[in-house]
Amino acid sequence: MSRTIDSVISVTVNPPGDVVSAADFGTVMIFTPGYPVLLTDAYQKYSTLKAFQADFPDADNALLGTAEIFFEQTSRPQYLYVAPWDTDSSGDAVPLAEAYATLNAVWDGWYCGIPVGVKLAADELKEACAWIQASAKIQGITLTDISASTLAEIKELAETQYYRTLLLADQTLNDPGPSSVISAAALLCSINFSASDSMLTLKFKALPGVTSDTSIDDTISGKLDDLGINYYTDFGTKAMMAEGWMLGQVYWADEVIGLDWLKNKIQTNVFNNLSLLKKLSQSDRGVRTLCGWIDKVMLMGKNNGLFADGGYWEGDNVGALSTGDYLEKGYYIYPEPVANLSADDKKNRKCPPITVCAILDGAMHSAQITVNTGR
Repeated sequence: MSRTIDSVISVTVNPPGDVVSAADFGTVMIFTPGYPVLLTDAYQKYSTLKAFQADFPDADNALLGTAEIFFEQTSRPQYLYVAPWDTDSSGDAVPLAEAYATLNAVWDGWYCGIPVGVKLAADELKEACAWIQASAKIQGITLTDISASTLAEIKELAETQYYRTLLLADQTLNDPGPSSVISAAALLCSINFSASDSMLTLKFKALPGVTSDTSIDDTISGKLDDLGINYYTDFGTKAMMAEGWMLGQVYWADEVIGLDWLKNKIQTNVFNNLSLLKKLSQSDRGVRTLCGWIDKVMLMGKNNGLFADGGYWEGDNVGALSTGDYLEKGYYIYPEPVANLSADDKKNRKCPPITVCAILDGAMHSAQITVNTGR
């Protein structure tokens, strides 16, 4: 009987440490009432329209039409998610905000909610906007009515700066019917933040499965633009989406999802690296290591097109960065010295505050061109 070689060569292989997964910004979730038997789980997901139809053979026009629009979009997430929208004792759908909260209590990993099959009253839409705003998620709402009274209600929401709501005006549909905003949401949520130059703007984009609303003229579009309501109409001979705002014109849609990704990626990257180390020294050297983890995320943001290659800083003075300075990298990371920590913060093993200044990479949505000629 031979001896084991462990006594001579001892090898220990440790499995990878558990890490916190980054959020999935590619989850477009339909919320639909009327299918309690089929939707017995918190949600279902489908990779093809055929698979969806197999589970919902009797889907009404609103649900089936929305799913068809999603799967017609060539640039979209891999899966379409569907969640039940519970009803109360009278058979009416519970408030949308409650449907959001019900799913979130079971699974908080979803990102974009699309209500289908229920015409939202003004108060219900307001509550849903407030819930989404507080949740770090987004929602897509299709407006089939853009009358003066409806726009007045939307103006109140816009003034509250509910910038996590993506609105698409579509008068070619009946309400409640298919939600055409899902085409824009699917495109937005298709961004692969790990890929080079993957950021996109919604303006100019075709929306497969959506009918161009040719009733939108300059007067109507001006009213919609003022509130950050998007629309899909013909410009010349081309049907395209305009303008790509979130409600209220506070942020562009690509900015919202891009900054959500940035927050989540920095958070998970720093947390995971801390969890894999024996110890990170509470020293300037340790802080530099932590800043290196942030820097990797910022470089990803430059690579995917979220941040500009460079630009002039217009914010307040931070560290060695002054207002008006040119940022060669497009961003600047400044940690406060460890020596500035209070005794209490040192005792509680806190990292000194770190400030990141970054310049977003904008997009060209219009141009004014002058051609001078002469003989």
